[in-house]
Amino acid sequence: MGTHQVIRLLRHLQDAYASLCGLTIFITDCRGRVFSGVCGKEPLARLLLDDKQSLLSAAWTERVISETGPIDRTILYQNDLGMNLIIAPVSGDTGPAYYIWAGVLIQKQYREPIRRLLELGPDAAIWTKAIDETPDTTDEDKQLHIERMMQMAQIASSLHQLDAKQSNHNYYIRVLTDWFDRHNVSSKSSIRSAVEMAARLLHFDFAAYAEAISEEKLRVTAVEGGGVYDSLHGMVIYWGEGFVGQTALTGQAGCWDKVRFDPRAAAFAERDISLHHLTCYPVRSGGTLHGVLFGGIMDTSRAAAPNREAGQLLAASLASRLGMVSLSDTYNQSMTRYSTLLEVCQASVDITDIQTLLSLLADVSHSIVQGKFCCLVLRQDGYGGIRCLASRGLSPPKAERYAAGAAARHFASTAGSCPTRCPVSAETDWGDPVHEYPLIWDNRVQGVLGVAYRDETDSLTFRTFLTALSIIGEIRLQLIERQHSLSTSERAGLLRQAMAYWNLDAYNRCKEVQSKAEQLMAQLPISPADAEQVRLAASLSGYDADFLHSALPREPVVHLLEEAGRIALDSELLRDNAFTGLTLPQRVLARALQPASHRLETEPARDLPLQADTTVQTRSSPDLSPPAGAQQALTPREREVLSLVLRGMSNLEIAAKLYISAHTVKNHVTKILDKLGVSDRTQALAKIYGNRLNAASGGENNSKTK
Repeated sequence: MGTHQVIRLLRHLQDAYASLCGLTIFITDCRGRVFSGVCGKEPLARLLLDDKQSLLSAAWTERVISETGPIDRTILYQNDLGMNLIIAPVSGDTGPAYYIWAGVLIQKQYREPIRRLLELGPDAAIWTKAIDETPDTTDEDKQLHIERMMQMAQIASSLHQLDAKQSNHNYYIRVLTDWFDRHNVSSKSSIRSAVEMAARLLHFDFAAYAEAISEEKLRVTAVEGGGVYDSLHGMVIYWGEGFVGQTALTGQAGCWDKVRFDPRAAAFAERDISLHHLTCYPVRSGGTLHGVLFGGIMDTSRAAAPNREAGQLLAASLASRLGMVSLSDTYNQSMTRYSTLLEVCQASVDITDIQTLLSLLADVSHSIVQGKFCCLVLRQDGYGGIRCLASRGLSPPKAERYAAGAAARHFASTAGSCPTRCPVSAETDWGDPVHEYPLIWDNRVQGVLGVAYRDETDSLTFRTFLTALSIIGEIRLQLIERQHSLSTSERAGLLRQAMAYWNLDAYNRCKEVQSKAEQLMAQLPISPADAEQVRLAASLSGYDADFLHSALPREPVVHLLEEAGRIALDSELLRDNAFTGLTLPQRVLARALQPASHRLETEPARDLPLQADTTVQTRSSPDLSPPAGAQQALTPREREVLSLVLRGMSNLEIAAKLYISAHTVKNHVTKILDKLGVSDRTQALAKIYGNRLNAASGGENNSKTK
């Protein structure tokens, strides 16, 4: 395999790890010169690489290597500015062949000193922006990055070994490269092709692969050779048991001759496989044993000395491929979980029912983890009982039993204790181990997400996801509870605070409306309850009505504000003293909302048509009293309809103005005509204006009398 092919594979490896870790990665030779390009878009590292004077320049990496000497293990190195880089050596025959550099990591305690140093140099704004975009690295993150760089270095070491032995294995390397470079190869097909290649290239009578299914067992999952050798399929081998088990335990390749009567070959003899020679290769990467590749020869006359180094190269290639597939699977699974969290956040925004939210969280937990069961329990307000629960994988009686146990463990905490979000291990009363994630607000555990895994190793795999899911759940539950517990005045107060912060002009206009409303109410016999509604509506008058309907659904104050706003735009309604169909709060608020250009400058406040319907009307008001003999007076709505009839409006126009149906208007008109004792609109008009003329004439006679 040529060096250019190794570099190409290293670049693929760099891309995968840079994407997984969120770091910038480059590889230098043993003298510090970059030869494989740079992967990752971490802004601060990119700036440091572009700085030709120091920091991550070639001169700087050469100086670090010369000062520290050969680096034989993965280390964390802090540069002159206090930033950390991970340096991982890739092993060669006599020492490090080259080095992997990954960074940049900034720990919280060094952030401000680094910022001050960079602000002193040129392009300070660019450096400051790059620092701000680089998150703090916790000790846990730092350890995780170091472990991943160690894994990458081990895979790269395997690739280097392939390159170093090129001269002796041209044929084998060419075949292995063709196999390794296949696109979209899964773990299963990689194993199958590796077993076929082992049988063909190493001249085995049969070849097989035993996959590690736990830290104690292997199972044969692929066999090449046919016939009696197919009986090896499914064979379970314990670590340390027989030749294959010993290879798994020691991690060392082995070749054994004349093993037909060796007790360690008993599993083969039981299947009528009379071995003469057996060779086993451990398939491992990143400290993880994936399995054992092995093959055997039956003929005692054949030379039992296959090319051992070629077999090791094949095993190393398979290990690298399985490691990269595993890394890809891990990345894809992580992206699936992240997208699921995002979808849960988006879906939970529209949920206002607590039980529905708990069901959503239970469904997501169970479908992602695929555990034995999951259950969400919520504390009853005021004491440690159970308010509601949602479970998946449990019968209702078992769900209630688990909920009772979880409540006893978490809800009966003593006063003054400080709960944490760390998951805790527990056990159900029927013996299943369960991991419980607390939901916390108001400084106490308000709920519990319990998950029972099918495999205990899943607890580490899903811990971050379930912790994030429980935090999303607790935030949304808290918002739902607080939204339901706020009164109308409290929610209106929050809206006023938001207006004062985001739109000061609108807030000041609301204060003007409030002031005018107070002046008007001071002159009128308005009840305290109505006055409070007017004040509340005036304080929210800067918001759009559609928004208020969504923020304060079904609240009378919103309808009051909407109706008063409509009336305020029609100066004729407020100018026409005949129009008495409005309630007193509507008229006060409408007058306070009326634009300055529509106000009657010559009319003092005390003369405005704001009196209650039972008060004495002004002289210019038409007499809407029913004629002699009528048994009942007009209702406020009928007076409102009559006023619009007097203006010559049709039923459809009245319906549009009052936001009612034309049929309802027709019914109102019929009742009005009946109460006035007339048969049509013309007679009603004549009667009303006749009353007005009589009133005016009587007024003049009275004046003359005086």
